[in-house]
Amino acid sequence: MDTDFEKRTKSTILDFNNALTEHLEKFRVTVLDTLQQLPDTYCAYIPIKASQLGKAKGMMQNYPILSTVLVDNNVALNGRPFLEITNWNRKVDSVSYNFCYPIIKSDSLPQNDIIKYKKFEGVRALKAIYNGNYITSDRAWYALLDYAKKNGMEVWERPVEVFFSNPNFGGNELDWIAEIYMPLKE
Repeated sequence: MDTDFEKRTKSTILDFNNALTEHLEKFRVTVLDTLQQLPDTYCAYIPIKASQLGKAKGMMQNYPILSTVLVDNNVALNGRPFLEITNWNRKVDSVSYNFCYPIIKSDSLPQNDIIKYKKFEGVRALKAIYNGNYITSDRAWYALLDYAKKNGMEVWERPVEVFFSNPNFGGNELDWIAEIYMPLKE
């Protein structure tokens, strides 16, 4: 006969296993076995600080601001939106990042207190393809860290995510694509 403790323990383990299985079915990470070079680009960006889980919310809140100002002022876009992590503190679950849009640099860029401009310095990096909701794209960060460790590579823990899908259009989240890069120390 099972005790109440044994019944609760079995139930807890089964619930955890079901939740983990469901979570793992909602995304895919494919680490590529080649090094990539992220190119230099000029960009408009908004600096944001959030928890890892709050990263996507920060992008969703600032995407309309960034895109509207750029489009309304006829700024020439030059690529896909991306974010660059500038500080990743796992101990306190905090990330600081720049949510960026590559643009063509000009002398007449719109000025305000929110949007900033800079040259993004390209880097050599490990690369992964992430399919799933961008809320959990940090799963690819850990896959890249694991790959680097297994292969004796030193990396800067400052991932860059390039977004190919617009979540505002909905659809199957496994069809959403992001390229995730982990810069190499050289």
